[in-house]
Amino acid sequence: MGATAGESNITSAVKVHSVNDFRGYQRAWNDAGHATEFFMDHVPFWLMEANNDLVSAGWCLACPGKACVIYLP
Repeated sequence: MGATAGESNITSAVKVHSVNDFRGYQRAWNDAGHATEFFMDHVPFWLMEANNDLVSAGWCLACPGKACVIYLP
């Protein structure tokens, strides 16, 4: 179905796909939960500071002598 005058494509998509059916997102939610649990249990991010000098690309959070987290886009 196309959007009628004044309706956005987002509104049309919501009408076509029920907002109550989240089964398609279950794996992403599970993965995000595992990542969150890992960071909370094993990475002292509250002690970390940005230290991008440690990487040639991307971003780095580091707690010298303890841990570092590197994001490479």
